Amino acid sequence: MAASKPSTVEWFNAVTAGSLEEVERMVDEHATLCDPQGETALMIAARENNLELVKLLQAYEASRQNNDGETALMIGAKLDHDEVVECLAAAESNIKTPSGDTALHIAVKNRSKKSIKILLEFLATERDGAHNNALDCAVIAGDEELVDCILTSTKKYNKKLMEQAEHKARDSSHAKIASYLHAIVTKKVTPGSITSYEAPHIHIIKINDGSDANKPAEEKLHVITGTDTDHNRHEDELRILRNEIIEKNKMLADREKELEEMVREQRILSNQLSKAKEQNKDQSVSRPVRKIMGGDYNVSTHKDGSRATLANIKQNEPFDRDCEGNTPLMLAVEERQLERAKELLEEQGGLKNIYGTTALMIAASKGYLDFVQLLLEKEAGLQANSGTTALMKAAHNGHYEICKLLAPKEIGKTRRDGWTATMSAATNNHCDIIDLLTDEIGSQTVDGTTALHKAVVHNHLDAVKRLADREHKLRLKGGSTALYLVKKEKNPEMYAFLSKYK
Repeated sequence: MAASKPSTVEWFNAVTAGSLEEVERMVDEHATLCDPQGETALMIAARENNLELVKLLQAYEASRQNNDGETALMIGAKLDHDEVVECLAAAESNIKTPSGDTALHIAVKNRSKKSIKILLEFLATERDGAHNNALDCAVIAGDEELVDCILTSTKKYNKKLMEQAEHKARDSSHAKIASYLHAIVTKKVTPGSITSYEAPHIHIIKINDGSDANKPAEEKLHVITGTDTDHNRHEDELRILRNEIIEKNKMLADREKELEEMVREQRILSNQLSKAKEQNKDQSVSRPVRKIMGGDYNVSTHKDGSRATLANIKQNEPFDRDCEGNTPLMLAVEERQLERAKELLEEQGGLKNIYGTTALMIAASKGYLDFVQLLLEKEAGLQANSGTTALMKAAHNGHYEICKLLAPKEIGKTRRDGWTATMSAATNNHCDIIDLLTDEIGSQTVDGTTALHKAVVHNHLDAVKRLADREHKLRLKGGSTALYLVKKEKNPEMYAFLSKYK
């Protein structure tokens, strides 16, 4: 029976339940895993509006897309989870779905007004597959409220774009919006006044079908003359139709959100069912401590080699492991039983669990300096299956003294994706640790991420100042430097600092 399956179920159950402690415990080994819908833990956290989990997981899973091409940011925008959107916007706003939608397009189509205002700091004039920008989408939908929301939140729409939106409003029979946009362009009104805006008196001209080609031109035209009665009647008809369209769009958005909720509930039930099946297969086993003895090592290896297997753990050991391969030494570290750890060190020091985690990594993550000193000689330099080191864990949590002990033996080591300890430190603004690990500055992950990119995304100016000299030119795979990720209006001090390197 594969050991990875229940662990994966536990991972997604922990994320769905919003258990920060459990997710932190498993994140190094499980981050980037996907459920059957192609969704990562970050996407689930975004859907659940769990900001704490989003902040933890974005360092591991940002920029990924599910089977529908959606990112965590798009999911948050669809549901108008504004804090989630604000957290993810810098890292994911430049990504599009297969149909060409950005997160802003999705926010507009779902009337997510709080998210629209946030995303307009990062996006505005980008076009979708139908060649429409966000304003065009609001105009075509005939949504007066959204049109004003967009125009009062940004000044990125110039005269040309406004005129194009005006034409699209006329083509979509939204006469009031078209007239309003024209009035803005000609500076007769200012954005934000559409509810009180009165369109000028117009004549509606109807051309007959031309069935009699011999009739003179003037007889082919039936003009509804501009009497106040006729004009008001047609205005009322247009207003009714326009309101019906807006209401239908609102209903569609509500149904979309209901569907999202149903999908979420289905995912929870699916995960619970999977876990129940696994427990059913071995009812005699209780968690969290499951004995793994001689004959219980028939575990298959993942194709990508990402997870150690119990078959790779020495058989017939004179001690028990739990279901994740944790040794009594590891459990002693978890429980801060120093004397017990000293007794077990000679026999169990250097061993790993099924994820490749060592007792030293556990101690380093938790900040247990005395345990790190005890385990240093036997376990320093070892890496988990993902490539994670004890130094990375200590750097992530800001344990400076532990980093000083580990740095001579682990500095320069990377995860399989290229992640370094300095990136862990920059993510959380641990500047003393960045200063300690300067040899790693300039490193990039496989997608081009640098420590500076992480400092910018998390709004850590002090870390940015330490990293900018050596990393300001480095780009993500998509071509973005750190400066590109900073929005001048939102963070003028950081923008001004990085602008010096243009």
